[in-house]
Amino acid sequence: MHPISKFIPILLIGTTSSCFAETEISFNVDADLYSAPLPIHTFTDHWRGAPLENGKTAFAQGKMELKQQQDTLQYSLVWRYDYLLHFTPDTAKLYYQIQNNLPLDTASQYDLLIKASFLESQGFRFGKIWELNPNWHLNAGFTILRGQHFLQGDFSGDGQTNTNNAQQALNNVNYLQAGINYYYDKPVLKEKTLGWNPANPTGYGAALDVALSGLITPEIKLDLSVENIGKMWWQKAPNTTYSMTYNINTLPHFNIDGQLSDDRSFTQPLPYQFNGALAYQPIQQPWSTSLSVNGNQLIQLWQLNTYHDFWNQKFGFHIEPQTKTYGLSIGNKNYGLRYMTDDLNTNKAHRLSLSLYGIYQW
Repeated sequence: MHPISKFIPILLIGTTSSCFAETEISFNVDADLYSAPLPIHTFTDHWRGAPLENGKTAFAQGKMELKQQQDTLQYSLVWRYDYLLHFTPDTAKLYYQIQNNLPLDTASQYDLLIKASFLESQGFRFGKIWELNPNWHLNAGFTILRGQHFLQGDFSGDGQTNTNNAQQALNNVNYLQAGINYYYDKPVLKEKTLGWNPANPTGYGAALDVALSGLITPEIKLDLSVENIGKMWWQKAPNTTYSMTYNINTLPHFNIDGQLSDDRSFTQPLPYQFNGALAYQPIQQPWSTSLSVNGNQLIQLWQLNTYHDFWNQKFGFHIEPQTKTYGLSIGNKNYGLRYMTDDLNTNKAHRLSLSLYGIYQW
């Protein structure tokens, strides 16, 4: 049984407490994935296989929400998955070369940097809709979260290779200096070889979300939203902090200093998301068009969208020029589905986006 099912009785209580109010139950699933340097499949398979392309960003963000709305009040069960990775092109190249047993670039300087943020959480949201005037509405919510898994930290340094062409990659390095500092629920490096097996930390958090929607003119509509603004507080969070230097011309070649600890509290900022859309819907016409944006702290991705009403359905065609991604959608007041990708072969896709919803009213 999924842990979020423990919260379902809360929704049932809300349903019976206001049986005369207009009630709506909805279920939404949203998933956005993007990997600039490699296909998503290769990125998740230790970077082995496909050729490396230029890029410094990768992310995977997903959300499931079961929501009940009674008039202007909303109650939701929420599950989120947020994984954001920022790195320098040199870091991507070095890791790719090591994973695929490729020679390092000779007589080259490597600028190394990785910033990672990962959080899987679940919780309960309370929201309310305010009518600012007949054409504008504000939807604000507050979510109490429990953390399931997390990682937050960075790795930075620099190195220089020589003109050797040795089989062992380290023999091609003149010097390397690097440092790592990250918090986690489970270690992802080689800490277990040091006998490090810390207990899972406890994490609780809070998040705000705000959405504004309204008509600028009778034919032009604006939608703006930002969600997951908040923090997660972890008690006794495991931490790895190490610095390392290597110099082929000195003895000893290695100097490593650091520590493993699990006696600290750690405050993790939540990975926020924002969305916006400016839509044009001619009066008494079956078509419409819009410019939209989806973003996080790493990147903003813009889409051009066009829709046409046919057989009581709204069909859509979508283009995301930055990632050369295309998509289709279909929907009405009861259900909807949108799928976008830059390659129908998912093993080669750098970009995937899926959104679906279902609504029941009584």
